[in-house]
Amino acid sequence: MAIDDRWEQKAFLALAEAHPKRKPNLIFDVTGKSLKHFSEVADIAKTYGYDMKDIHVVWVIDSVTAAMKKNLSRDRVVPEDIFLETHEGAALTAKKLASMGKDIKKYMNGDYWFVFNQMKVDSTLVKSESGGSYIKDANYFRIKARGKAPISPAQIGESILRKIKEYTPNTDVW
Repeated sequence: MAIDDRWEQKAFLALAEAHPKRKPNLIFDVTGKSLKHFSEVADIAKTYGYDMKDIHVVWVIDSVTAAMKKNLSRDRVVPEDIFLETHEGAALTAKKLASMGKDIKKYMNGDYWFVFNQMKVDSTLVKSESGGSYIKDANYFRIKARGKAPISPAQIGESILRKIKEYTPNTDVW
């Protein structure tokens, strides 16, 4: 990771020097398209002194059909083959992490959540009178608790597995 801006350099230095109990929360918004890619992100967090129990993963799963429609409506459209490859890779990475048992600790040891994200299907967006909004009735599942091994894919339950298969482009993965 190249950090050219002096402000960014100072920010990362402050992050590295912060006491382990006073480190700020960081969010890496990545696809997780491969275990290697996921490992690189975890390595960055470890480099800056984050404890493995403080590295958490949230796999946000949108229906590939709905996500494709959103992709086509954006200014920067990802080509369909790359789009599908990325979604399939993310599903495979999620399955690999879930299948690792205690070996997952080399990548992370915090919570691991699956969050289904098809709007108006898995949750409801509620807008307040003051202009803000929040998600109501979210559909999520914790697969791993901090410091513990994940449950095995066989323990996830048929309804969740069915939903993952429905939402991901390659149902053979799950």
